Amino acid sequence: MRNHKIRNQNWLEQRHYIFPFFICFTISCSPVFNQPTTRLPKVSESELTEEITIQVQSNFDQWVKHNERVQKVADRILLASADLCGETKTEYGFYWIDAAVLSQLSLVNRLLIRDHHELHGIFNNGNLFPFVSSIRQGSGAEDGGLKIGDRITRFNGKFVEPEYTGESGRRFGYVYKAQWEGKLASALKKSLEKQQPITVEVIRTIPTERERTEERVIELSISPKKVCDYKVSIISNSGRNAYTDGKNIGITTGFLSILNDKELALIIGHELAHITERHIEKKKENRFIGSFLGTFFDALSEGVFGVRTYGKYEWEGEQLGQEAFSQGFEAEADYVGLYMLARAGYETESAANFWRKMAEKMPAQSNSLTGTHPPTAYRYLMLAKTHAEIEKKKAAKKNLLPERLVTNERPKRKYLGGNRRKF
Repeated sequence: MRNHKIRNQNWLEQRHYIFPFFICFTISCSPVFNQPTTRLPKVSESELTEEITIQVQSNFDQWVKHNERVQKVADRILLASADLCGETKTEYGFYWIDAAVLSQLSLVNRLLIRDHHELHGIFNNGNLFPFVSSIRQGSGAEDGGLKIGDRITRFNGKFVEPEYTGESGRRFGYVYKAQWEGKLASALKKSLEKQQPITVEVIRTIPTERERTEERVIELSISPKKVCDYKVSIISNSGRNAYTDGKNIGITTGFLSILNDKELALIIGHELAHITERHIEKKKENRFIGSFLGTFFDALSEGVFGVRTYGKYEWEGEQLGQEAFSQGFEAEADYVGLYMLARAGYETESAANFWRKMAEKMPAQSNSLTGTHPPTAYRYLMLAKTHAEIEKKKAAKKNLLPERLVTNERPKRKYLGGNRRKF
């Protein structure tokens, strides 16, 4: 009896596959359906593979170009605003590729990175000394003279070639191999815990006469610096917007395409100010308060007047709380963000002109008095006045800190997740 039930169950499961297969077979083979009637040129599998490779590589190179531009601007602001951020980290400010990094990537990404950084000559069975792929602007690595393309051979006098950790073995019938772990990653972690300067020995390829190159061994000293521990990244989207979720900042490629570097810095400063001023947390708290008050009126209406509201006041209170002071939060992000630009060394005089530009590009949304964002006319005037305020402080040699209504600042809380704030 049990075997009979099992057979019936298997038949039921198989029917889920048989019916779609039958439909597909009928559509593809039946002369009843219309079919293309032109003779198309033949495309071989090798040709298709080659073109796919070209397009994937082109998309990757374009992404790298956008990302490098965004990071270059973001680095200056994140470093200069470290004492304003709730979450910070200490770092040396360089990133690298080695066997440990490559082992974590898919084969496609591994090949894309190899081709982009031209690692063919030193890409030998994973035996790759750490290759410096990126350096944070204004970091200790940049101050110490480290360059993209340097290969790090020694860290504080010790070799940093990659090595395996753990043991290979068999698990659940599958053979697994331990992942690579570079010595550089663990050595950096220990040095950062003590916040000590480090010494690195690098091999640098230097161009010489007659289009030749030579390799030189250089020793560099790098000191750690504190930086805001928030990530800035690009979002592949044609829309013109920027976002933050309280921990990460995202800028769409559509928005990036209309921004120059100064405008990009203004946007990053604005989104970073949303984080440092705890706007997401405050809006969540306002939403909870509104919901609580609405629930009270729902209960009052039903208990005292005998009228059931079905949670109407709770919903309305939640929406009112969500939008409470929304324009004020956006204006505050503009204000604090401009201070962040000034601290990072950007000129702030032309910053207000961005809002005239946005008024031209989005005339229908630019001067609404009832939206979640202030009118562009207000934002222009407010930033112009903020610039004058900053210039006065510079002339008086005062610290570039935003003016506060209260002196006792609330303790900063850790980000617990929540809705994204939109530019």
